[in-house]
Amino acid sequence: MSKTILRLAQPKDIPVLLRKLKEQNERDGTSYPIPPLFARGGGFAPNIALALVVVCDLKITQCVWFERTTVELMMCGRDPEGAIFKDSDFILYLLRQQGVTGINCKVPTIVSKPIGRRLKRAGFSCEDGRFSNFFKDLSKEQL
Repeated sequence: MSKTILRLAQPKDIPVLLRKLKEQNERDGTSYPIPPLFARGGGFAPNIALALVVVCDLKITQCVWFERTTVELMMCGRDPEGAIFKDSDFILYLLRQQGVTGINCKVPTIVSKPIGRRLKRAGFSCEDGRFSNFFKDLSKEQL
C-alpha cells in the first residue's frame, strides 16, 4: 500500500517541481510559471504564504503554493489520492493564521471537471458567472 504525506516544500525540491510543471504545461497546453518560492536564507519568499509538496512512496507527486499577493492556489503535478483536499482543514487553518481571508484557484478548462469536484468538496465555489479570467503568456513574446 502506498503512503502519501504532505510536507513543507524545500529548496531542494525545485528541480522536481520544475519538471512537474513542464509536464503539466505540455499536457494542458498552458505556460504557467512557478514563482520564486524561497528566499536566500531558505525560508519562503515574501510573496509565498505556504508551499507544500505531496509525497507518495518517497516521490514528490504534486506541489501546491499559496501566494500572498494574489491569494491564489496553484498546483503542478498530479495526486490521484487528492491529499491536498483531504487535509484542507489543516491547510486552511495555517493560512488563516497568516491573515489569508480568501483563496482563488484558476483551473484550465481541460481539467476543470475532475479538479472542480475536489475543490467543491473542499468548500470552493465556481465563480464562472462572476469573473472572466484573462492571461498573457509572456514566454511566447519576441523581444
